[in-house]
Amino acid sequence: MDKVGKLTRICLDLNFVNCIPEITSFHYIMLVTVGNTYATYELIDDIIYITYRKNVILNLQAAEIVIKDQFSLHSGLKRGILCDIRHVKAIDKAARVYMAREGSILVSALALIVDSPVSIMMSEFYLKTSNSAVPTASFKSTEEALLFLNKYKVL
Repeated sequence: MDKVGKLTRICLDLNFVNCIPEITSFHYIMLVTVGNTYATYELIDDIIYITYRKNVILNLQAAEIVIKDQFSLHSGLKRGILCDIRHVKAIDKAARVYMAREGSILVSALALIVDSPVSIMMSEFYLKTSNSAVPTASFKSTEEALLFLNKYKVL
């Protein structure tokens, strides 16, 4: 079985919803997609993309599920996180604390995607209060966020 076939088999064994290994002319990347009630997750070129679903309210129980699914994509490796919080309606203190502490494990950097006044306010509050050990910043575009994350990419 070739390299792509082996990785596809591994992904199916791990019950990933979608796992598509691709070979490019530059390097090997793997696309993995999973999801839950609160968010969808994609692992693309060593960056974990987390996109929250519309009108999500995050409490501690939701945060635990989100972080558990995030870890399922780490494979024991430190990775950058691009987190789209534009559709998050609210997050309570217990969830913020849990995500800042537990969600930072194996994270090289965190980029938050914002646009609405609510998401901008949430990201500013998080940046001021989380005391995260990981480099964290908010951006209005995915392109800017990726430039930031690539500075902290672990090879």
